[in-house]
Amino acid sequence: MPGEQRYDYIVSGLPLNNFPVSLVRRIFRAYDRLLKPGGTLTYYEYVFIRQLKTPFASRRERRRLHCLGRVVGDYIQSFQVRRESIFINVPPATVRHLRFQPGTLPGALPQLADLRTRLNRSRRALARLV
Repeated sequence: MPGEQRYDYIVSGLPLNNFPVSLVRRIFRAYDRLLKPGGTLTYYEYVFIRQLKTPFASRRERRRLHCLGRVVGDYIQSFQVRRESIFINVPPATVRHLRFQPGTLPGALPQLADLRTRLNRSRRALARLV
């Protein structure tokens, strides 16, 4: 059956910034399903592409780009193990290497906002003590 094979590495060049947010979530879930435990997803994105598109986009497209940035950002924050900047490329690109932990997808991501809020509260409390 297609999609039953599991891989040590996946290298992707999908233009995630061009897809609907729901599709990007499904793509990341598929990556997680297709990777062996400890496997690495490597993909690239152009530097600042969402920020460059935003001033010229419709309100609906700006909203999509903002939501997409949050979704991709949550994956990066939670699972990135390495990042490389490729400035010789035009436009410059960032190569990201992610490693998902077993059992953390897809349920982990909705909880990230709560974890981020608690972390920020802890940081503020610590700053007051220092």
